Parts: sequence; structure tokens; C-alpha cells
Amino acid sequence: MKKKGGKLIIITGASRSTFSRIIRGKKDEKFSKKKQE
Repeated sequence: MKKKGGKLIIITGASRSTFSRIIRGKKDEKFSKKKQE
């Protein structure tokens, strides 16, 4: 649950472009993992 609070702080503190970049990186990680399988 602490992670959710930290994420909220990051979202409000960081710019949208930075946040979207983090999301994109997580999506790429999942996608590359699926490709390897």
C-alpha cells in the first residue's frame, strides 16, 4: 500500500511526460518479456 502513496507523490511532483515515459517503459518490459516467451 505504501507504493501507491509514493506513486501518487511522484505523479503530482513529476511532469506528465516523465510519468508517461515511466508507464511506457513498464509496458515495453512486459512486451519484451512476452516476446521472449
